[in-house]
Amino acid sequence: MKGTEIFDPFTWSESKKIITADHHHISGLANITHCTISSADFAALHYHSDIIEIHCIIKGQRTILISENGIMNEYTALGNELMLTYPFELHETGNHTKNRNEYYAIQISVRKDISLLGLNEEFSAQLRNELLSLPYRHLKVGHTQISMLRTAWNFFSLGAHADLYLGTSYLVCFLQSLIYLEPKIKATKKHVEDPMQNVFTYINENLDKKIMLQELADISGYSLSHFKYIFKESFGITPAEYISLQKISYAEKELMNTDISITELAHKLSFSSSNYFCSVFKKVLGTTPSEYRKYKY
Repeated sequence: MKGTEIFDPFTWSESKKIITADHHHISGLANITHCTISSADFAALHYHSDIIEIHCIIKGQRTILISENGIMNEYTALGNELMLTYPFELHETGNHTKNRNEYYAIQISVRKDISLLGLNEEFSAQLRNELLSLPYRHLKVGHTQISMLRTAWNFFSLGAHADLYLGTSYLVCFLQSLIYLEPKIKATKKHVEDPMQNVFTYINENLDKKIMLQELADISGYSLSHFKYIFKESFGITPAEYISLQKISYAEKELMNTDISITELAHKLSFSSSNYFCSVFKKVLGTTPSEYRKYKY
């Protein structure tokens, strides 16, 4: 399994903004990125030398495949969650559904011969060790952390020396708060059940059915209106959009691995018609099911 080291260039487009080290000149910080997308984007298998990369998802859903002991493990982060990849870890996003996705990505150097974010030698070493010692790579993020990160980005995007100094201060606070965050792990019998986890389980086990929002609200224990509000507030997308994402993700695997017809697949996933299925598929992935299958083969 081979990948290449990727160095993204400075970018300033409507959907993706990347501030590189040669623009911000902050010691120990490589790229810092803000991305808002409304369709699929793909990152091929790659790694970063001496860098911890943090993807903080604000809205939507982002799937990352990470090579661990030679096995590609799949992690899916929703809004208010973050994912970490460590130095030299191979990772990619692959051809996974990403809809209404907003995230920040921060690349922090863990080289011992450089000062980290303007900190003195003692605090630089402490922050580096904390980041490398985090016991989980998939964490829940609170509004406080998101606010600090968004504020840091806003200052970085201004670009003046004083703004970069303030942005770095907020970024340090964000990074040092990571050790206090809860891991995103599946509930066990020893834990109080998360009502939303029960909702996700029900959706994933019933992709072949027409899932009604009232059913999901009943499972969560909330009223329908409160369920829709809590879901959107927590994950940045509506329950209906999440259901569509999971169905299209399942459809991708079927198109790659089976000879099932488009019409049969639409029926299998309880879409009202094959035309509607194709419309939703193209909206999410930017291509039709038949084009997707042809590209895969």
